[in-house]
Amino acid sequence: METQVLAQQLERFERDMDWLQKHFDDLTEKYPNEYVAVLDEKVVDHSRDLGRLMGRIEAKYPKELDRVAIKFISPEKVELIL
Repeated sequence: METQVLAQQLERFERDMDWLQKHFDDLTEKYPNEYVAVLDEKVVDHSRDLGRLMGRIEAKYPKELDRVAIKFISPEKVELIL
């Protein structure tokens, strides 16, 4: 049973990460240079300060904390050369 619950949580987290990627352009317009927190394919909070954002997320969503997807939204494209 525990493995099934973990698999479901991971699936929801992956869906939220996919949602972040799909909506990145819109998020860049609304939240440039901010951290954005997504839960269940919805922006639940945002901030330029990651510590403050995490504090609010911990207070608002203590049971879902391990599956809140957080991404820094940079309007500048970053290229990696490997």
